[in-house]
Amino acid sequence: MRMIDNLIRVYATKRHVEPHVPDDLLIAIAQTESDFNSLAISPKGAMGMFQFMPITLLDLAKRFDVYFSPFDIEGSVIAAKVYLSWLRKCFKDYKDWTVVLAAWNWGYGNVQKWLRKEKEMPVETRNFIEKVMNLYETSK
Repeated sequence: MRMIDNLIRVYATKRHVEPHVPDDLLIAIAQTESDFNSLAISPKGAMGMFQFMPITLLDLAKRFDVYFSPFDIEGSVIAAKVYLSWLRKCFKDYKDWTVVLAAWNWGYGNVQKWLRKEKEMPVETRNFIEKVMNLYETSK
């Protein structure tokens, strides 16, 4: 097990949220988003190990009172857990993590439109879901 896996597991225990977010899913997302690079910045402006967009940082601060630097590993892990848990609640009618991961990658509003058949899901998002789920399933 890599040291970063252990850090994610330790930091993920610092904030209890319901529904539970599996540590291995957080690890799979961080690996897919940035290959665990806490200083990563994408061309679209996503930042840190979990590639938080600026709008998501604002949403986490306003909605959950979670303030953090996207480049801070501990803060990012806790924020990722809180945000994923919220998305899971929003999409509780879907039994697997597919729709939650789509919302993580593509945005809550876009997924709502996709579910209403008003939008097509981009290939990038489908690829993201597949990669995360493959990593998550093989970690079990």
